[in-house]
Amino acid sequence: TTTTTTTTTTTSTMRAVSPLLPLLLLPLLAVPSVSLVAPPTPPRAALQARALSLARNVTQSWPYEVMQGGVALGLLSVIDAGFSGDWVKFGYITSDQEALARLVATGAGFAHIAFGGVAAVATWQRQQPITPALLKVLLIGTPALIQVLLQDKEQTDVVRFPWRSATWDGEPEEWAEKDSAVQKISTVFQMGPAAAFKQAVADASAGDYDVEAVDAEIDRLIAKNPVLVFLWRQCPFCKAAVELLEGLGAKFETVVLDDREDGKAIRARLGVRTG
Repeated sequence: TTTTTTTTTTTSTMRAVSPLLPLLLLPLLAVPSVSLVAPPTPPRAALQARALSLARNVTQSWPYEVMQGGVALGLLSVIDAGFSGDWVKFGYITSDQEALARLVATGAGFAHIAFGGVAAVATWQRQQPITPALLKVLLIGTPALIQVLLQDKEQTDVVRFPWRSATWDGEPEEWAEKDSAVQKISTVFQMGPAAAFKQAVADASAGDYDVEAVDAEIDRLIAKNPVLVFLWRQCPFCKAAVELLEGLGAKFETVVLDDREDGKAIRARLGVRTG
């Protein structure tokens, strides 16, 4: 009976993972082809240049960035569903689905580590910032790696998260609604491994800073204002909090982290304080 169950689980896992294999292997197949293809003739070179320009424009567009955000959210959901135990406890998934999520998350994790190494080498060779490319590829995987490999040598701001893009207008307002799927996932992400991962990303994004000085600034701002809201301008959850306070007629002040040089550091320290 045990052998039959194991075989069935393995077969189900392979069926779930197999559609992803072409996407996982695509970057690895693309890299060596550069050195194996003979130098193109002038017409062919022009065609390749136009195709490369088109591909770069696609990977720099806001729909592509939104797609990457969706991939990241999905992967984090799978990780949390597989390892936190909260999804089974809340009745979102069954124990068998939790085991499958754990296997898929483990496989994706190994693939992303390999892709992260490729991204780090590619950006290092082009003398571009390694950290944002590495973090993004570790989190998102294939779509981010494609973006890194297509990045021009002279470009240093292509590998970015959607909310830092000049053309990004913010997540949909519906995400902040009480019964939205994103709100439920966000609630689960306040616990377990996902919460620790979120804090690690916030710390890495903030870079080096004076912890005592930032803590003192946070305390100073709080002491000056009985009700204070730290927010990102395009964050739907921040907007919802502000609208709630305004609806209650509360007197409050806001600190827009987008407008401050220490905004990312403040966000990182608030994460430590409040979770």
